[in-house]
Amino acid sequence: MGVTPFLIASSAVSAVATIQSANAASAAADYENSILDRNAKVADQNAETSIEKGKFRVERFKKEFDSSLASTEANFAISGIRLDEGTPIQVMKDAFVEAEIEKESIMHNAKIESGEFKESAINTRLQRDANSFRARQNRTAAMFNVGTTLLGTASKVNMINKYGVV
Repeated sequence: MGVTPFLIASSAVSAVATIQSANAASAAADYENSILDRNAKVADQNAETSIEKGKFRVERFKKEFDSSLASTEANFAISGIRLDEGTPIQVMKDAFVEAEIEKESIMHNAKIESGEFKESAINTRLQRDANSFRARQNRTAAMFNVGTTLLGTASKVNMINKYGVV
């Protein structure tokens, strides 16, 4: 029994191992991509939740402000201060302006937080796409390696058959 059957067997085992390795790497990339997809969806949901939380906070602030304003009006009235002129009206105007600024600030912060979550979702999807690209490239490289192994073995077998040496 010559060297040729061992060369062919070795080449076949190497080719199968390379294909199995490429398939395992592909499966691992698919799994990682499913996790990245899930993370991106969670980030998208967090972005939406941030806006909803901001709206909730604004509503809660408005209720607290309205309650505080009612107390202020009642205190002015109890003190006998007229609410239709002078300092009390200016105090209330200032309070309304500050309340509007606070509501805008709450929503501004919610939009910033939402934007950060959206950016995270985009980056996660980009990472997933890069993983998919690398997995395809690795699979292609593995197939070229299989081809190289098989062609190299065929060349060696030909040399053995033709000249009796490698």
